[in-house]
Amino acid sequence: VSDWSSDVCSSDLTELKEWLKGEGQSEKTASPSPLVVKESAGAAGFELTTRQLGEAIAAQKLLNEHNLQTTIFEAVEFYVRHAKPSGGEKSISEAIEELLAVKRRAGKKENYIKNLAWPLKRFASDFEDSKIHEVTKEDFESWLDEEDFSLPTRRNYIRDCNILFNFAISKKWMNVNPTEGLEKPTVEDKEIRILTVRQAARLLLTAQKHEEYRPWLAPVAIMLFAGVRTSEIKRLDWNDVRSKQIVITAANAKTRQRRTITITPALESWIACDRKSSGPVFPKGKCWRRGFSALVAAAKIQPWPRNALRHSFGSYHFALHKNENLTAAEMGNTPEVVFKHYRAVILDGDEIRFWNLINRRQEGKVVPFKVA
Repeated sequence: VSDWSSDVCSSDLTELKEWLKGEGQSEKTASPSPLVVKESAGAAGFELTTRQLGEAIAAQKLLNEHNLQTTIFEAVEFYVRHAKPSGGEKSISEAIEELLAVKRRAGKKENYIKNLAWPLKRFASDFEDSKIHEVTKEDFESWLDEEDFSLPTRRNYIRDCNILFNFAISKKWMNVNPTEGLEKPTVEDKEIRILTVRQAARLLLTAQKHEEYRPWLAPVAIMLFAGVRTSEIKRLDWNDVRSKQIVITAANAKTRQRRTITITPALESWIACDRKSSGPVFPKGKCWRRGFSALVAAAKIQPWPRNALRHSFGSYHFALHKNENLTAAEMGNTPEVVFKHYRAVILDGDEIRFWNLINRRQEGKVVPFKVA
């Protein structure tokens, strides 16, 4: 031991001496002394200092204590792989910004990017400026537990952060995805709720009778009788509302696929007075959410079913035609989605009443009609 004391600080030397006299005696065959290692290794052994060899012995002891069936080399290799990623170090915030930039360059819709950015930035704020490769599965799972998210929210965070971590792996900023192997929450589909025929009529009449809600009349009618999404109605131009059909261009469609929707007599009756040759269907400068919420409150439809206009269209359309392929084509969905989600229980005959909600005017006034 005295031959290599000059390479080891006094505290390390004392600890190593005690170990060699004690536990080291029982591990001679597994962990020979540094001098024996040097002699058996030949010239290569003398490239390491006696301090490094002593640390190797201590490292092996640590592995044995934790019953880790691995070699010192494998342990060091694992550390290097995780501590120093080959692509360089990135903070979580930096990785998020680069991911979003890539999504933009790939032509993803801004709404998608915003929906992805919000949870990722929330995650980053809780981990402050940590490097992304430092996040372990245990760290991520503990964070989910501490936040006590609802099951749908927990599932969404796992999904969105999985996108971030896979992106970081592709850039070699980390080697292991912390979401890998996590149990994804099972979330039961909520029952689809739709507007009754009476509620649909009341909503349309309220928008027509009150000047402050009039800008919402044509958009609401198109969403109700054509199943157009909110994101699509905000981008729809009167140029695309033809005489017999509405054209949802690929650029405006959520799915990036062009589709056409039949304009029924009911829909035509509600948009006829507001039709223009061109220009946005929903006026620019208006706040959709605030005005629509006020319209719903004025029509006294509480509580408002989530996504009620599109769900109503899908359910009444499927009930009338009994053809999931036709309904899917109009909605821009797959037949499987239609069959699974748009089969709300509809009272006998209500599908006929819904599609007969014709707005009959006489000298600019609404002629009352019966809604059963």
